[in-house]
Amino acid sequence: MRVFTARLAEEGDVKRIAVGIALAAVLWAGCGGEDETFSLPEGPEPPPTLKEACGTTFGVVARPFWLGTGDGVRLYAAEAGAGMAGVVLAHESGHSLCNWLRYAEALVDRGTRVLAIDFRAYGRSERPEDEEQVLELGNDLAAAAAYLRDRGTEKVFLMGGSLGGAAVVQNGSRLDVDGIVSLSGTRFFAGYGVNDPDAVHEMKAAFLLVSSRDDGNVPVEEARSVFASSGSSDKRLELRDGSTHGLDLLDDPAIRSLVLAWIGQREAD
Repeated sequence: MRVFTARLAEEGDVKRIAVGIALAAVLWAGCGGEDETFSLPEGPEPPPTLKEACGTTFGVVARPFWLGTGDGVRLYAAEAGAGMAGVVLAHESGHSLCNWLRYAEALVDRGTRVLAIDFRAYGRSERPEDEEQVLELGNDLAAAAAYLRDRGTEKVFLMGGSLGGAAVVQNGSRLDVDGIVSLSGTRFFAGYGVNDPDAVHEMKAAFLLVSSRDDGNVPVEEARSVFASSGSSDKRLELRDGSTHGLDLLDDPAIRSLVLAWIGQREAD
């Protein structure tokens, strides 16, 4: 049984959102949900507001909610903006979705829907008891992408920095997405079990990889190798001077404009 919320006729309608979430909670309670890509489970408490979770919103107006994954993990998620294209934002190691807020508004302002998530075991999301399950970040991305599709999003993109960038590179080929943007993310460290070259070879979605030539965490040879291995026919590698890593690359107005333009062009295709 698939678990979906009722469609919202109008963005920002708090009462309708509450009804949708309550309906999903009832449905979730009546089924296992473990074989589903995503669900909207009832939590022991309501999700915190963005300000409660992050201390500041950076001007982003978002709707927080609990997002259930196919393997039964409850994630903290926040949705902002509207539009027929949506971007799943995947954060860096040691951070949470709050990591993205200072950049999310630029996407929202250009008419793109944004869905930021806390990976399992990060931020306000659950930590599975099974340590192997902790590493299944692809299930988190799958739930987020499926949620956007259910909301009527026609073009879905994954964008991650560092750890999040590695997650979208390693899992993007297995998901129904139109584009993948990685900021200094190529592969996981040993133990994650997803350093599969085939995952990159099988990538078909448009691919943008942005990295720095002197990034100690992502050797430039590795960035070039992952880019060359990608099966995407529409792909671009952008190497910048210096050692800037992950989301900090977006502090450069030129990189920020490049990423926004790249997504915008593929939204229109």
